[in-house]
Amino acid sequence: MSDGDVYPLAILIDELKHDDVAVRVAAMKRLSTVALALGEERTRDELVPFLLDVAKEDEDEILTVLGEQLGQFSDYVGGPEYLYVLLDVLANLAVSEEPIVRDTAIKSLGDVAVAVPPAHLIQHFVPLIMDLVQSDWFSSRIAAASLFPVTVECLLNSTSHDSEIFKQLFQTFGTLVSDEAPMVRRAAGTSFPAIIKAMPADSLSGLGVIAMYKRLSEDEQDSVKLLAVDVSIALAEASPALFVPVIVEPVFGLLDNRSWRVKYQAADRFSSLAKAISLKPEEAEKHHDKILHLFVSLTNDPEAEVRTAIAKQVVDYVGELSQEELINQVVPCLENLTNDVSESVRESLAGNIAGVSPILGKRDTVEYLLPIFLQMLRDEHSEVRLRIISSLDVINEVIGVDKLGESLLPAISDLAKDKQWRVLLAVIEYSPLLAKQLGVDFFDQELIPLVITWLWDPVWAIRDAAAVNLLNLADVFGIEWLESEIVPKLVNFHHVGQGYLARFTALLAIKKICHRLTIPTLVDIVLPLIIDLSDDPVPNVRFNCATTFGIIISKIGGDHKDLCADDLMPILQKLSEDEDVDVRFYASKALKDVHEAQPQLA
Repeated sequence: MSDGDVYPLAILIDELKHDDVAVRVAAMKRLSTVALALGEERTRDELVPFLLDVAKEDEDEILTVLGEQLGQFSDYVGGPEYLYVLLDVLANLAVSEEPIVRDTAIKSLGDVAVAVPPAHLIQHFVPLIMDLVQSDWFSSRIAAASLFPVTVECLLNSTSHDSEIFKQLFQTFGTLVSDEAPMVRRAAGTSFPAIIKAMPADSLSGLGVIAMYKRLSEDEQDSVKLLAVDVSIALAEASPALFVPVIVEPVFGLLDNRSWRVKYQAADRFSSLAKAISLKPEEAEKHHDKILHLFVSLTNDPEAEVRTAIAKQVVDYVGELSQEELINQVVPCLENLTNDVSESVRESLAGNIAGVSPILGKRDTVEYLLPIFLQMLRDEHSEVRLRIISSLDVINEVIGVDKLGESLLPAISDLAKDKQWRVLLAVIEYSPLLAKQLGVDFFDQELIPLVITWLWDPVWAIRDAAAVNLLNLADVFGIEWLESEIVPKLVNFHHVGQGYLARFTALLAIKKICHRLTIPTLVDIVLPLIIDLSDDPVPNVRFNCATTFGIIISKIGGDHKDLCADDLMPILQKLSEDEDVDVRFYASKALKDVHEAQPQLA
């Protein structure tokens, strides 16, 4: 063996003994390079055993990188036929008490399971899981529980699986569901839905899953019991005829649990649970009233987190109810949630309530929901107002523009002056849609003063959004509207004050829109203002003038060569020699852009 053959591994060993963690991490990230230099056989015989020692004693940061690297190591050990040599190293990482190390190793073990030949699953992978399950360390049993879904799926995809293996695996998994350590039961409960989805529905009943499910749903630990929510849904979807009757009572117990954490998890998946039960029509009909009663009860739950969760479920659930049930039972719940003392509850409802409108229909939306929308538009919490504004398009589709304008426009006008800049920003972003809905006459009469006012808002984000908004409105109403209604107001900015901000804001807005304006408007209305501002005492104004000149000259140079050459280019040249470095930079850039767009002016 030559020195060159030993060198890569020796360097790696030295670097992994370095005191600086960063050096060791960097060395571990080069693991594939070392393996490539060693070759496949020496990687299996020398590097992997060395890494097994590293996996037993190094720091978490290094072990996490090791776990990531080994998941991509197939080519370096000789392909799928030799991936089993990595199992011991990854198993050591998978039993770490540090979650990030454990999770990374489990993911890589999953990648290995997918890649290995089917025979190796039974020969190497299943025994690995059995060893982990029988370990005294809870972290080993957590790793085993996490590996069950990918193992089951890979065995099913292989051509050589047999029922005895599955019986053995599920019997072993059942011990994890009943494990004395809550952390292990949690890991098993988390893996359970994926296992159910992987298995053929007709084989589940003989594998003890019902007993496991009932143990999970009755667990004394809230953090374990709440996992039964997703298991309930998975079982119902796997075989409605077989499992819906099994899950009904446990689901009701989860929705009406003494623990708010369990109840929160169930409320957060309420519509999915209701749909799971409805997969068997006779069960859905039998328990319809009970499910509705639980929904109403959850909206009045003493815990704000539970009320927040159920408020998010409103739209997905109420579509299955009759109009009478909606009006008599659901609408009063919505009214109560609108007045909830918790901001998070009202915020949750505001993000979802608009979706009830298409379900309720135009007449009943106007009668029952519009008062709720109006109240939420005036809510003291800005996020509530923001979410309702963002949903106005849904409401408009149901009740129509006339009713929207008549009922909600006063509230929207108030919001357009809101002190919370994020709310104001939402109104600005929504205004093009509102413009499309209201039409040009109504918009000009009611909202155009607000559109102009936003341009001079003290918050930069609002001013910038308001300038961009002008282009969006032009897409709705056309360039002629932009030139007749907006440009004159920008040019005559003195009505808002003589200060720097007024000049600067007017200039920025013009710069945003000038590429869309017609040449006559640019020449006759816009250019006189830009020429006037080019001598402004404030450098920020001057360099924005330079940029605007560049845009305008590039556009009009072909039709107005003399104007550009005799009047505008000298101003731009003068700005390129300005005393301020920023003005010189932007003016020089504008000159370059003009020369490229209009070579005859060079």
